[in-house]
Amino acid sequence: MPLFFTTGFGGRKLSEEAWGPKYLNTKETLIFKKRSTLYGESFVPRPQPPATAVIVEGYFDVIQLHKHKLFWAVSSLGTGVTIEHLRQASRHSRERAVTVNMDNDEAGFSAVLRACQSIFPTAMREGIDVRLAFLPPGVKDADSFLDGKSISDYVDQVLSPSQSWFLWYSKVLANDVNSIEGLSSLLHRLGGLLADSIPARKEGTGFVAKEYARTIARELADIFDRPEYEEETCKEILRSFWLKRTGGRFDPEQGRESKWDRKRGIGESAARSIVKGSIGTLPGWENANNSFIQRAELMLLRVIVQDRDIRRNCMEIVDRRGIKFAEDEHVRVFEWLKENAGDAGPDELFEEMSYERPVKDVHRYFFEFSATVDLEREVTKSLNAMEIRRSMNIISAVDVIVEEQMKVEHMEPRVATYVEELLSRRKELQMRIGTLHDELRNLDVLPDV
Repeated sequence: MPLFFTTGFGGRKLSEEAWGPKYLNTKETLIFKKRSTLYGESFVPRPQPPATAVIVEGYFDVIQLHKHKLFWAVSSLGTGVTIEHLRQASRHSRERAVTVNMDNDEAGFSAVLRACQSIFPTAMREGIDVRLAFLPPGVKDADSFLDGKSISDYVDQVLSPSQSWFLWYSKVLANDVNSIEGLSSLLHRLGGLLADSIPARKEGTGFVAKEYARTIARELADIFDRPEYEEETCKEILRSFWLKRTGGRFDPEQGRESKWDRKRGIGESAARSIVKGSIGTLPGWENANNSFIQRAELMLLRVIVQDRDIRRNCMEIVDRRGIKFAEDEHVRVFEWLKENAGDAGPDELFEEMSYERPVKDVHRYFFEFSATVDLEREVTKSLNAMEIRRSMNIISAVDVIVEEQMKVEHMEPRVATYVEELLSRRKELQMRIGTLHDELRNLDVLPDV
């Protein structure tokens, strides 16, 4: 029996005719939150995690599945699936995969549709593979399905035929199309949704997008019984994908990004962002992945976790100086700490973080410094190194923009103004880098950035 403690209570009415809500849970408290609590999670086997976790809707569904030895099933307390549920469940899967099997009724269908519009795209961006499983017609829920059937039947008839949420949602949207204009709108919408769902920093983005577009185009060609449209449908989805991903700087005549976009994926909007000092979406700084920067980011997070006196001031400095983390995982941990750390000590934070992430991943952020370590010095070193890398990547992006514009024979006045402002911004950044580098030299730290 796994160790666990009670965080809240939940109940379900036994008769559909009975008065009151179908599910009734404890009111939310500091330790009980419906949107991040999964019923049955305590019993999920940890030593040998399955390929995919399974989320069902109700308590009885989980009880019945566990009774049939499918212990990696959990439920969302009778509510719709949230991104927190998916993150929690994916921790118990060796492939970060979650299969969602809601009740076979209007409420379950509506919950899945809502999740397809925002929650599943977010999960996909975070690397969680969400699949949808559906019960046979006439079967209300997993509990009813297993009444008189084996777990093998459930696996073969429900889990095995599961499909990607994106593919299922595409087919659902296609059912409402009854005109050429409707089809064009659908393809544009799917391309945009795909751009929102594929991780922006994932290598091979174009390949992943193309595979999704091909699969969807094949399904839509079957639905509309027009196999001759498959190739054009694929191209149109990809066109909309790249239009969304590159901010509209796409050459439709060539069917690919322009030379400018292929080189950096940036354009006039990026130039404006640099001038304003807001560079959060610039691809240039995403390449900051050398080992010194990674260590600097990790050290900063460790200090924030360990020392509550330094924590708040450190977070304010990061925001004020516009410092960005290069590692996706470090970004997520920092945002989590901003929202949840407060004045909690290291032990409290470790326990809280362990509920949402694998313990082996949490351990690396908890490091007890010896009394001889100057934490203020470590924070200064980390912040300066991260800002130097950020500034150097902005300069690199500026150089690309200016180089491209200098090739134009007749530069428009507004573009010439942008170029002048960019060069001015570049000079400011170079001076700032010099100041930060001098501070690091005084700390006997000269990073290879």
